[in-house]
Amino acid sequence: MKFFCIYVCIAALAALWSHQTRREHTKSLHKFTCRTVKDIAYLGMIAAIRFPLFLLAVLLFYPNVEHLEHISIFDPLARLEVIGTGSWRYLFLLCLLAGVPLMLAPTKGVWDVTVSGDDITIRKCFLLKKHWTFPELEWAKRTRGGLKCYARGRKRMAFFVDAMTDHFSNFEARLQEEHIPIR
Repeated sequence: MKFFCIYVCIAALAALWSHQTRREHTKSLHKFTCRTVKDIAYLGMIAAIRFPLFLLAVLLFYPNVEHLEHISIFDPLARLEVIGTGSWRYLFLLCLLAGVPLMLAPTKGVWDVTVSGDDITIRKCFLLKKHWTFPELEWAKRTRGGLKCYARGRKRMAFFVDAMTDHFSNFEARLQEEHIPIR
């Protein structure tokens, strides 16, 4: 029971945190931020909160669940004890681990590509921060999920801009304005 209460508290806090992010919509090609859309946070809420609650309701009130058929359907506390001690808690933990990062993805600093003039700042997981400029970029490669950008003198990809971010079209137009080829 403790595990379930902790689970609900963490998922609710992450949901509240993801709703507090504010978006600025801009048409400017010289100052904008590419950040994950809020739809991803809603998917995370479904994965972290709604699916486990549905599963819990099925486990509590459906009489023919494996390892629970000997416990009466009218005694939900006894069923919760069995669920808490069994392998069911790992399924709840898996839903939490899958859902919370999705809920936090639209939060500022989790994954941002910020363009300010010629400067490009990449932020990942609140900690990692890299700086690039448009003159340093040699070319970009269009993939199924976005753009892989390559810098001069590097064989490896410099950074990736996801196509599902808010201002992806601004970033793509800025690359074209700077005459950086997109292959």
